Amino acid sequence: VQCFQVILHDGSFFLSFLGTYSLFPLLFEAQEFLVKIVILLMVHSFMFVALHRIYPELRLNKFEKLYLYGLVGHFVVAEVLLPIFLARLEFLPLLLYSAYCSVGIVYSYAKLFLSV
Repeated sequence: VQCFQVILHDGSFFLSFLGTYSLFPLLFEAQEFLVKIVILLMVHSFMFVALHRIYPELRLNKFEKLYLYGLVGHFVVAEVLLPIFLARLEFLPLLLYSAYCSVGIVYSYAKLFLSV
């Protein structure tokens, strides 16, 4: 229980969100575009509300909030703009997903490591 509280306090919501978002390249068909958005928003809005009721001290710092807002811009670039303008570079969106998500995951583990 104490280990769970440490992980929860140190950003498991943030890490869970990134883990789900990093799987988006696996859904690469055009008809799956809306499904990706709906699944991400439904699961994590429910998770945030449920965790916030159990642990009202659950907060994201400024970097985490800015990073999550940046996911919107990243999603638009990777899913909308790159396929239109740079269609011949079909693996570039995958590279952007990997690079962007790796920064957040390394941040989460560094934050957890420094808090223990």
